[in-house]
Amino acid sequence: MISWLPIFCTLNDAANIGVLQTLISSYIQHESPKCRLVALKYVEALVKSPAVEFRWMLCQACGDARDEMRREARRLLELSISDRKFMPDFEDMAEYLHKKLKLDMETTTELAERDASEMAKKKKELFHDDVYI
Repeated sequence: MISWLPIFCTLNDAANIGVLQTLISSYIQHESPKCRLVALKYVEALVKSPAVEFRWMLCQACGDARDEMRREARRLLELSISDRKFMPDFEDMAEYLHKKLKLDMETTTELAERDASEMAKKKKELFHDDVYI
């Protein structure tokens, strides 16, 4: 798969770049570390694009548990800012990152609330004689 990367780096068609971006975003969060790393390698095909989305993917990959993923994500982030002509508009980037961070916070809050609710139900089932309201 990695040997195909140079072909994808020469893509100029917006539709194909969009498909590649969608594929990368779905596999960069895969449970398999090898799958995540291959997806991250393909982000290099998007580096010469002003797209904010792939930079968000790189920011997320910087928090990966594997050191190899973090190093590669950082390398690609640095590569993406090395040429100013491919930098997205600052306002667009700030707005996109704010929207994504807000969505992540809401999702995390919902998961925490659901987990707390499930834990309370389990306690209630285990200790039905005690009062858990």
